Amino acid sequence: MPKPNQNSNKSPSEDSVRLFARDYPVLDRIRIRGRLYLILERVSVAHRERFLGYDPARGPRGGAVCVTMLPRSEASTQQHLKVLQRNSESNSSLPDILDFDAQGDRVIVVSRWVRGVTLSRFLHDIREGRQHRISSILAFQRIQGLAHGVCRWHQRGQWCHGDIKPENIVVSTDPGRFILIDFGSAWVNAMSAFRQAGDGVSPFYAAPEQLTPGGRVDFRADQFSLTGVLYQLLTLQLPFEGLGGRAGVNPQSKVAIPKLVPPSELAADREKIPRAIWKGIDRVVSRGLRFDPDARYSTPQAWLDDLEEVALDIKRPPIGTESNRMVTGVLDWLTGRRSSDDT
Repeated sequence: MPKPNQNSNKSPSEDSVRLFARDYPVLDRIRIRGRLYLILERVSVAHRERFLGYDPARGPRGGAVCVTMLPRSEASTQQHLKVLQRNSESNSSLPDILDFDAQGDRVIVVSRWVRGVTLSRFLHDIREGRQHRISSILAFQRIQGLAHGVCRWHQRGQWCHGDIKPENIVVSTDPGRFILIDFGSAWVNAMSAFRQAGDGVSPFYAAPEQLTPGGRVDFRADQFSLTGVLYQLLTLQLPFEGLGGRAGVNPQSKVAIPKLVPPSELAADREKIPRAIWKGIDRVVSRGLRFDPDARYSTPQAWLDDLEEVALDIKRPPIGTESNRMVTGVLDWLTGRRSSDDT
């Protein structure tokens, strides 16, 4: 629970809030520079607490907010958040930061509420048969869109998110959008060597350099993590036999490093998608999941360019119609037979 705010003024009419066709009891109240926010429900119990909140001043339609409690550290100073706020504007892959304030040993961040389910829940429901599996093409396009937003963040602010994983991605009810909802692990590239313990260490999705003490971390770590999420969307499996980034922590070990099975060999719809498209998808997945960051795409733009190349292959019409392919097959057969008769 958030620490009670002694300056909050309780009103009898604010004992509960009607939101999303449901009544939520008010659990707590916080104030940021005089603005009142109501805490309605805890939605995360991880290192950084996250709550569904309500801004009475915005009214029922726009009042839902996400309230995140961050530990006060070098990675979550107010100056840091000001830059994040500027870079979140007009970036559909990140929720808008509406307000923030340092209070005691924590920083409170208020962002716009994103309706939907986390990608981790979405994947779980697919495995349980409660959700239809999305096509590999759509999975690629969703991650490509998210990669554009993340790269704008890298290019404009030199920030690394540092904890990209399905739990921190929402499948929005707005069609076609995957949205990152966590800011707490983001740091300036120059500060990455001084990040706090617990930042960006989700071992299955974190890049190997994030799991190595003192490892230098930059945008290529986000590239590894988001590519790992893409791999899971395509195959419903983590790469490297389920080890993810942990597989590359100790490449000098005598234990054999698991081989990366190309997603084209595991995807349920692999036979329905042209081989040329799979070739491109396999290429970007293989490079994005290299253990050595120097072997990944060297710049955000290089990564985006290759993703765009695959996207263009997806948009290109298939060469020849089904009837043309049948004619070609007959001609090939006849040619083969004629050659056989001549010998």
